Amino acid sequence: MFLPFNYRYLDRVESISAVSEEIAASSEEIGAAAETVFSTVEKLRSISKDMTEQVNKFKL
Repeated sequence: MFLPFNYRYLDRVESISAVSEEIAASSEEIGAAAETVFSTVEKLRSISKDMTEQVNKFKL
């Protein structure tokens, strides 16, 4: 039995697959950027804490 094959459907599936791959890659990049931001915020908090401690020493 022959079933007609819809090439338009295949093109759409391939297109959706390609977009999904791009989204996955972008998600990985966003995740890496978020880790960088988190690390930077942690460093800034540490610097702020150190500066606060130094200021408090001078107040005494």
